[in-house]
Amino acid sequence: MFEARSGTQRVVVLLGFLFVVMTLSTIRLGVAWFAPPPEDIPVARINPNKAPWYELAELPGIGEKTARAIVDYREAFARERPDEPGPVFRRAADLADVPGIGPKTVAKIAPYLRFEMAVGAG
Repeated sequence: MFEARSGTQRVVVLLGFLFVVMTLSTIRLGVAWFAPPPEDIPVARINPNKAPWYELAELPGIGEKTARAIVDYREAFARERPDEPGPVFRRAADLADVPGIGPKTVAKIAPYLRFEMAVGAG
């Protein structure tokens, strides 16, 4: 009734069985194998002084329009104050100066930002 199986066939059957058992147990327990990271833990941090608009648009609560406003503000600041070295945004709260960004948005995006301060010579 049952034919003798080769070693390879036995391994394939065993792996298939284990896969089914593990899948069913994780579904039953509600555990995902490849769960995304929790939303409160930033995956990557963005420097608002250097990032292009399309990277800024990925921040929570920031769309294309607001991302472009950040870049426009940054560029206008650099044009108006060419003698002032250093970054436009030194901390997250500085982004509230950009039209369309309020304190709630600043609080939402702050964990996703990084700020690099220029090191002065001397």
